[in-house]
Amino acid sequence: QLGDDICIENVQFESTAKLVEIIPHDVSTGNRFKISRHAQMELQDIQQRLALKPDAKPLLDRLASLEYKGPLAHVTGPCSQVACDAKTGSIASAGADGSIHIWSLHLLDPMKVCGTRTLGLYTPLHGTASDGRHKLQLEQSLQIPSKARLTSLQWSGDRRLVAGLSNHSIWEADVASGEWSVVVEGCEGSVLGGVLMEAQNELVTVSSDHLVRCWDLATLTCVQKWTLKPTGVCIEAHPGRRELAVGCAGGELVLLNYPELSEKKTWRVLSNEGVSVLKYSPDGKYLAVGAKDNCMHVFDDSYKKVSKCEGHATYVSHIDWSVDGHLMQTNSADGEILYWQVHGASVRQITDSVVMRDILWDRWSCVFGWPVQGIWADDSACSDVSAVTLLDVAPKYKHRPADVHNVLVADRSDLRCFRWPCMKSAQSYTYHGHAANITCILTWKEHSIVTLGGSDGTIMEEEVRDDDLTLREETIAPDNFTRISEMDHLNMSRDDGPPAKEEAIREGSTTDGIECGRAKFAFQGENPDELNLKEGEVIRILEKRQGDWWFGETCDGTRGIFPREYVEID
Repeated sequence: QLGDDICIENVQFESTAKLVEIIPHDVSTGNRFKISRHAQMELQDIQQRLALKPDAKPLLDRLASLEYKGPLAHVTGPCSQVACDAKTGSIASAGADGSIHIWSLHLLDPMKVCGTRTLGLYTPLHGTASDGRHKLQLEQSLQIPSKARLTSLQWSGDRRLVAGLSNHSIWEADVASGEWSVVVEGCEGSVLGGVLMEAQNELVTVSSDHLVRCWDLATLTCVQKWTLKPTGVCIEAHPGRRELAVGCAGGELVLLNYPELSEKKTWRVLSNEGVSVLKYSPDGKYLAVGAKDNCMHVFDDSYKKVSKCEGHATYVSHIDWSVDGHLMQTNSADGEILYWQVHGASVRQITDSVVMRDILWDRWSCVFGWPVQGIWADDSACSDVSAVTLLDVAPKYKHRPADVHNVLVADRSDLRCFRWPCMKSAQSYTYHGHAANITCILTWKEHSIVTLGGSDGTIMEEEVRDDDLTLREETIAPDNFTRISEMDHLNMSRDDGPPAKEEAIREGSTTDGIECGRAKFAFQGENPDELNLKEGEVIRILEKRQGDWWFGETCDGTRGIFPREYVEID
């Protein structure tokens, strides 16, 4: 309530951000515009003509002469946001110049407006003070604490302003002191990758705004940041050392010390292409780098390049290591699957996929493969699924095996849950929450899931509750809210009976009696029916013959006999 018994009911601005008005309760009378209707029509005509001739100086001059030059006009552009505090009568305006002006309204000559149902007198606000009815006085100016554009402005009481910015962050200003405090930290770009540091209870993300951020998962706040010169696209943590590897769009690889987030080393891996995916081996001896040059580059623990693996027709999108750190599987963007063997300072391709069927994989993340064939619908495109991860759920029934798995799939903006392994035509449960494609799924602790929302700038933490089978989502950015969504039957049990036999089979189990071994020593065959073995090579044992010689198959599909003392059974 203002002095002189005036009540401001609503403050609005036109979409052109050229004029400001005070509208009474009855909008049918009393409205006065800053710019005449004829001038507004001329503005629209000039803007249409400028689309064809953007550099026409006469049109630009005429446009500048028609623009609003009233009290709320900002320095470098029109007013974009207006907020009114009805308790104090203060008006806050924000413009493209990055400043917020605080105005006080003083009525000089009140007038009665017939037909309105306001609580008192109403005075229309004009572009100039020539009629002598009002006066706007600038009380204070605040500078927005970011280069991002202000998209929302609101008074929160007690002379405090809340501002929403285009970088998905929310700030609060104390008008009396002029100090800003961050309410919700956000990122201006897309969240492209992340890694969980369980010991520190932190999530480290990399985004397209050149920033690496550390989020405290207990308080859902950003605790520290590091600015990258190139644009980071993926991030991975070393399993044995306190360091992070960041792959960049320009082909650079950046090593950061953790938790202080200081740069340790930066070098260019590729000259013309960017890095697409990173994956450390479980023992930390190797780092596999998938790139947009359709190749995979392998580095040792000193980050010396070991090998360049060629074979994919498109860029490498996903990489998985075996639990022993000697084998790899890679996915490309077109759905191709290749297998590799790392032996010392060399990497060679395994052409026989049958040999790899019983390999145990560490942290499965590939979107193509035998155990994830059911995640793809018949009409799916290769780009629909961007991330896959496994989730262990405690058994609900005593007769159910303890190693029951579920696979979580990022299907565009939805999170889907399948049984593991996922066969064709498998049923799933879908959970919504993100507004853009999910770029990464991470699991930590026992039943916690973290999803990164890509271009919507949102990080969601979901908690699987085994008692009521619900999924709780806590959003870190850009909006500070908590949403509870039902996650029905996460362990995918549809009855009280035991699961089918094929449902209890997990990846890595031997289902057909075929064994695999690894060569302990190198062996050079003297006869045509004898295999040539390399130390550390994986051998598929086809027949255990009597005597000292067995029959087997190497990774390249060559079959023959070999001395059994040279092979160690895994």
